[in-house]
Amino acid sequence: MKMNKYRIEDSPFAKHFVETTTNLARISTCVYQHGDGHGCPDNISKNRIQSLIVDPVSIN
Repeated sequence: MKMNKYRIEDSPFAKHFVETTTNLARISTCVYQHGDGHGCPDNISKNRIQSLIVDPVSIN
C-alpha cells in the first residue's frame, strides 16, 4: 500500500526510480514465494522457463 501511495502522490524521488523500486519489490515477492530456479532447480522451474521462452505460442 505504501509503494502504491508513492506511485500516485507526488514523490520526492524521480518517477523512474519509484517505478524501478516498485518492480524490484514485485519480483522479489514472486521469487521468494515461487523460487528462482537457480538456488534449487527443479522440474517445475525448468518447465516454466521452457513454456515462456522455448515453446511456441499459438495465436488463434
